[in-house]
Amino acid sequence: MITGQLPQRPAPKQQGGGPPKDADPSEVWAKLSQLPRPLSSPHTLVCKGQEVGTVVFRVLSSGELSSVYVNAHRATKEAFGDEDAKGTVAFEEVYSDQKALHLIQLACRQPDAPAFPVFLNVKDVREHLTDDEAAVLLAAYNIFRRESGPILSELSIEDADAIESILAKTGNRFALARYNSEAMADLVMHLVSKLHPPIVAQEEADATA
Repeated sequence: MITGQLPQRPAPKQQGGGPPKDADPSEVWAKLSQLPRPLSSPHTLVCKGQEVGTVVFRVLSSGELSSVYVNAHRATKEAFGDEDAKGTVAFEEVYSDQKALHLIQLACRQPDAPAFPVFLNVKDVREHLTDDEAAVLLAAYNIFRRESGPILSELSIEDADAIESILAKTGNRFALARYNSEAMADLVMHLVSKLHPPIVAQEEADATA
């Protein structure tokens, strides 16, 4: 048990990422909810082998993405009925398929009216798209999501040199937050190549010496 008077400490400083000081939380929330989400350029929609128009992709919110997971899991459990198939290959395959269908239904929007979906529901997606056509839509959406988001998957030599300089000067790991595993692998290989020349290149240099 602590006895006596606690030492006086200054109030913690406001960190970045929070609302401005003295801001009304309801006003901040209203502004955030009105921010438009990224929309892709029109993508050709192919249904059962025929081009039927175009769609645009809208990046899903975290809430929408959560609903994709929940509804896909519910639909998968209903497909297996009382059978305890969770963890089996069949269950994972059906769940992956359901997840793709739910995501496509939410992400594909009408080009002239993005507030409205192209597909009325998941059943509509399944009835009008083959498996390959759904896979193409899903791949196109994921490409757009990665391009419009803050996470980077590609790292140029110039970027790698810049990150190396920041890490060497500051030791701050926050510089790495925007890069996914592929970009991080590029950074590691770039740093290794600077520390150790490729073995093949070194052997060729030794042979010609």
